Amino acid sequence: MDPSFAVASVYHTVTLIMKPEFSTYTEAQLRDVLRHIDKRKFPERVEEIEHLLADPVFLHNTRRDKAIRDAEELEQNDHNQKASGIAWIIGYGVLLVIFGVSTNRYAISIKNDVNDPFFRYGFGLICIFGGSYWMYKYYKNRNKVTRK
Repeated sequence: MDPSFAVASVYHTVTLIMKPEFSTYTEAQLRDVLRHIDKRKFPERVEEIEHLLADPVFLHNTRRDKAIRDAEELEQNDHNQKASGIAWIIGYGVLLVIFGVSTNRYAISIKNDVNDPFFRYGFGLICIFGGSYWMYKYYKNRNKVTRK
């Protein structure tokens, strides 16, 4: 067997195995591939891409899928903002409780309103428990929406 034939057949087999599945690409990705593909080396791929870009059903489905992905991304960003806001409230409450403990320990020349137990612990605990309750309700409602 000629060694150059063996190399050529191995190369041809590898290119057939590694052929991309263009039907999973978005419209923008297909147009990008069409701009950058070697048209002389891969004429069958160019033909397949042009066929997919001419198919109105394929274009409609890829645009719909892109809209769904964009909506999911916006929902995820909204979730992250709400969760981080609630986490800040809980963190603020923890700091108030820690601050209350430290003012109680070193309260030699601090005014009475700082030494007031409600100021030191009450508002901090309200933030911690209130934030925890909001976090619980938020995740509980979010799970109901995502299960549908």
